[in-house]
Amino acid sequence: MSVVVAVKTEKGYMLGADSQMTAGDQKNTYAHKIFKPCEDVVIGSVGMLTYAQALGFMDEVIPKTNLITGEVNTKLIYANVYPRIIDFLRMTNRLGENETPDFVSIIAYKDKAWELHGDGSVLEIGDVYAIGSGAQVALGSLESTMGQTARDRITTAIKKTCKNTIYVDSDIHILTTYKEEEI
Repeated sequence: MSVVVAVKTEKGYMLGADSQMTAGDQKNTYAHKIFKPCEDVVIGSVGMLTYAQALGFMDEVIPKTNLITGEVNTKLIYANVYPRIIDFLRMTNRLGENETPDFVSIIAYKDKAWELHGDGSVLEIGDVYAIGSGAQVALGSLESTMGQTARDRITTAIKKTCKNTIYVDSDIHILTTYKEEEI
């Protein structure tokens, strides 16, 4: 498991994730759990790594037509995006015909974001959100750091979570649905 944290800014969403992967009593700290499959979209996943990676390898998670028209909403995520993910997992032999994948993802598009579960349930999320191990710790941290930059809030939330769960590590990756200015 891992933690993925989302913070809405005036420009869109910023997502951050740790990079630890565990298998039994072994850990690896080089796993990528957030992806930017195209401009304006960032996806972060927790659960089985193979499902998170599949989202990073998909060519078209959200249909290009919808990205062009801006018609990206809860119904699209439920009725189109989720079936695309399932089809891709089956096509790549990551999921059997009668299996339900074990993952939870945050899919962010511009200034909207959704929580998507492996069973296909979808929930539009608010201005701050967290999924995975220690999500409650991350949410508490996000509430206590209001007024700070989104990047600082995410970094602090993941570091606090790292101190409270063995399934999260402090190597943090951050992506945005918007283009960030050079610092």
